[in-house]
Amino acid sequence: MNEDGIIRREHLPDDFFDAPDDTAPSIASTSKLEDVTASVIAAMLARHRGNVSAARALGISRNTIYRKMPLQVPTEH
Repeated sequence: MNEDGIIRREHLPDDFFDAPDDTAPSIASTSKLEDVTASVIAAMLARHRGNVSAARALGISRNTIYRKMPLQVPTEH
């Protein structure tokens, strides 16, 4: 940032405008906040191989992960 308080392109890291990685969830502009939250948590859990230590990476508690994610009940075939 410079004296006028405006962040310009040259102030950002070189890779700031690179394409997002494949694990980033795709978010439609019409998505509900709950859906976006669940999608981001699911992507982070996948990145951390299902370990709730993903909470630390997200800056949230493990209880928040349990509360925000829908319960996955296995179905019998």
